Order: sequence, then structure tokens, then C-alpha cells
Amino acid sequence: MVGAGPYSQLFEPLAWRFLTVLYRRHHRHLVGITEMHPGGGQYDVRALTTPDGEPVVLINLGASLSVKAVGGQGLHLNGPEVWARLASRQFGGLLDAVSSVLRWPADDGEPTAV
Repeated sequence: MVGAGPYSQLFEPLAWRFLTVLYRRHHRHLVGITEMHPGGGQYDVRALTTPDGEPVVLINLGASLSVKAVGGQGLHLNGPEVWARLASRQFGGLLDAVSSVLRWPADDGEPTAV
């Protein structure tokens, strides 16, 4: 689905930008951004992963965002709303929404590497 539509070339940079900002906000809980192809390569996903290798924030470049919550309800958004919010100023409130689901406070200071 990444190749569909006139704005498809923007999907991947938007996903990387959002995940990078989110990583900087919660760098003490994460090890990095991973490119994944679950479903036997059917999906093209970028994910933030924890030190134990668990992906917790996943963006499917086919237009979905999923957040796995520990001890609570996760978050899942589908369709054009995902890209509209990622492309908007301050990510359309997604940073705070994802942080709330993860229940992680913002880390102090900058990470040493992204």
C-alpha cells in the first residue's frame, strides 16, 4: 500500500520523523527504531523497540499506528487519519496520546544516539 496515492512518498519520512521525536522523548525506555516486515513480508512497519526487543509503537506504512500498552488499553488508528495527524503541526496530538498509553513520563535530557 505504500506505493498507492499521490502522497505515498511522504509516508516513510513522516513515520521516521514521528518515531525519532518519540524516541527522544522516551529514550530511557527504548533501544531504537526497527524496520519490520511481519506477515511473511506482507507489511512494511517501522517500530520503536524496548531493551527486551519488544516493539511497542508500530507504524505500518500502509496507514496504521498501533501502541501496545502495559497493563492497560492500547491505541490503534487506521487510514488517512494517521497520515493527516503525522503531517500536522505537533503531530496532531499523537505524541501525548502515545505517551499516555505507554504511561512513560518524558525523559530528562537528550539521548546519546538515535
